[in-house]
Amino acid sequence: MGALGIQLDETLPFLRGISEEKSLHRYAPDKWSIRQVLSHVNDSEQVFLFRAFWFARGFDSPLPSYDQDICAGRRVFLGQPYRGVPGNPAGGGGPFS
Repeated sequence: MGALGIQLDETLPFLRGISEEKSLHRYAPDKWSIRQVLSHVNDSEQVFLFRAFWFARGFDSPLPSYDQDICAGRRVFLGQPYRGVPGNPAGGGGPFS
């Protein structure tokens, strides 16, 4: 856990240093922006947490699949300020804030 704390201490200032404009940058039209990548990381973390809970409690029904493209396409964060995106490690309201 010590390494995770160190990485968090290094990563958060870096992410907070990304401007609003830069957070929307894509190096190609079909590639995700920084904001979308952070959203994907947050979504994936929540999915893995749910799956761990599912197995820990002994549920025996199958879990639905996780399609990252469906999740990425349905997030509404693009209209919000970068620092205010819920679940964004650089902003408020997320698991890293």
